[in-house]
Amino acid sequence: MTLVRDGVASDELVGLHQAYANTMALQMRPETPILSMVSPNLKNLRTADGMVPYGQRAYKYKEKQHLAARTTLNGGIAAGVTTVVLTDKVCRPSDIVICGDEAIELGTSDDYLTFSDCTRSKFTGADAAHSDGDNVFVFGTSYEESSNSPTAGPVKQATEVTTDTDIFLESVKVSGSARYMQQYAEGNMDKIVQYTLEAAVSLKKQLQYRIMWSDYQASSGEDTAGRFDGAYERIAGTNYVDFGSDNISYPDVQQMVRKCTRKGATGPFMLAVSDYQHDQIDQWAQPYGRLEASELAQAIFGSHVFALRVQGKVIDIISTDEMDVNALLCSYQLVGVGPKSADRVFHPEAIGKKGDYDEVMVVGEYTCEWPLPYAHCWGKSVKYE
Repeated sequence: MTLVRDGVASDELVGLHQAYANTMALQMRPETPILSMVSPNLKNLRTADGMVPYGQRAYKYKEKQHLAARTTLNGGIAAGVTTVVLTDKVCRPSDIVICGDEAIELGTSDDYLTFSDCTRSKFTGADAAHSDGDNVFVFGTSYEESSNSPTAGPVKQATEVTTDTDIFLESVKVSGSARYMQQYAEGNMDKIVQYTLEAAVSLKKQLQYRIMWSDYQASSGEDTAGRFDGAYERIAGTNYVDFGSDNISYPDVQQMVRKCTRKGATGPFMLAVSDYQHDQIDQWAQPYGRLEASELAQAIFGSHVFALRVQGKVIDIISTDEMDVNALLCSYQLVGVGPKSADRVFHPEAIGKKGDYDEVMVVGEYTCEWPLPYAHCWGKSVKYE
């Protein structure tokens, strides 16, 4: 167990698996651009060895939402109204908040979101109407000398998120006659080696699809297959921009970055888009702070990739047909992908000879974590042609 838990690859069997998995992580990296950016070695979960601790099927991680001293109104308020509803739990009763040019003293609350009996225009001019989504800044409370400590604030504790491991399987078979036959410009490579490699690339693509689109499902013995959380499930309903079937513009990218940085994300970022939107961005990017991509992006895709500068941050622009009518601004260093254990990395295993053919399978078991949904931003209904 120590061998698996620590990820040490000294055992011959595990060592072979690890060597194959490391080679596989490096091969065909442009074919899986999002996966290659978020986990270059396929073992970067937030654990000591980048794998699921102790090899269990369920993987749990803690995430703490970054809370700034700001929020927004959850519903407009007219002048004279004394009930204020906030979007985030960042205030307590008796706090003063600034909305527009007005200071409002919050009244009583049972949930730190809806405040009743508020005092309008505490030390400012006449109270005014405010709209849904208007910014609210926390002024706090001024305390007199020898004041008691206030009621405990509504700071969110770390939430435990559960995701599950997902099993990947592909198999190939080669007849005795075809095994070393030169055909279709393939050379005289052993067909088992060649087809196993192709199966491994297929599994990498499956893993990329699942880190984007998978929905969580807990495994249940041998009856229910486990699935891990994907990006869409975690992000699309939480932090998103609806493009209304239009192209992505520079102000759109700025908005997506703001929606992340206001919640505490610091980057680095990548913007994954369709090949069509990549062409559109390529046309207008020159006057908007176009610059060289990050070292990681250049190592994977070469020097032809480019980036944008937004708020002083480098946004790598990554093209992939997987995005279609979607876009994803991703804080890629926060995302983790890793195997269940050292012997469950992608690796080939011989099934055996059945008649006049050999059969080999490639197998692996991985999970994914998308912590802090507000650190990423989903783009919906992006134009695609």
